[in-house]
Amino acid sequence: MGIPVIQEILIRHIRSAVAEEISSADIPIARVRDITTIRYISAIALKLAAEMSRSPVELGRAIATPEMEKSGIIATVLESGMMQFDLTDAAVADWLQKMTQIPFPETGYSRDSDSLDSPLFPIQYAHARCCSLLRMAHRDRLITLAEPDPAIAPKLWKWAEPAAVPWLDDAGKLRSRDRAEMELISQLINTVDICYFPPRKLRWETVGAGLAEGCDRFFRRCPIWGEVKLNDFELSRFRLGLLVVTQSILRFILQEKLGAIAPLEL
Repeated sequence: MGIPVIQEILIRHIRSAVAEEISSADIPIARVRDITTIRYISAIALKLAAEMSRSPVELGRAIATPEMEKSGIIATVLESGMMQFDLTDAAVADWLQKMTQIPFPETGYSRDSDSLDSPLFPIQYAHARCCSLLRMAHRDRLITLAEPDPAIAPKLWKWAEPAAVPWLDDAGKLRSRDRAEMELISQLINTVDICYFPPRKLRWETVGAGLAEGCDRFFRRCPIWGEVKLNDFELSRFRLGLLVVTQSILRFILQEKLGAIAPLEL
């Protein structure tokens, strides 16, 4: 099983529903910049309507299959013929859970230096901070990680226990209590999309810096210990789950894309 890439999953559903020989590159799809929801838009119905002799709305309804809804993707056909795809909280939780267990592929990167790099320091700091908090949580028995010792730690720290991160509350909604959590989740999904569908003009330093800024907001606004641990133990674990996913993606950007060290501690 490979990395779950939301954009790729959507494209797969569209190709299956259209039943036409169409390449992934020919399916226009983009994230909507709204951190309150995970939403994509596509002009695929408009693009194919003429050549298939169908109206965009009719074609859009055909694309919105029951299989898509079962996977947690709510497809809406707008009056304009554009299509809108929203991920349910359960689908986001499923994506996050998979990301705690599936490592990014290694590409045999060549590290330029084992020292900290000034322009990349905010990204390296965010990675080290994630590692520090995860080790602390492991020591406090909030969670169990596989091999958290910095001397022997693997490139990806897998979440071991509890078996599933409590991403959802009793109402089936994401256990988010602060805007910074949703901002971080949105950035994580967007960053993975970029890793596999990079735009033409892309600077990995900018991608990493943006994720590091999201981490900083999360660190400042989303405590894990203190009253949160005492009064809402599951929220503490939810936030630690976000750190596991964040650490994995930051490590990938630093080592595989920037050729820099991803420090486990500073």
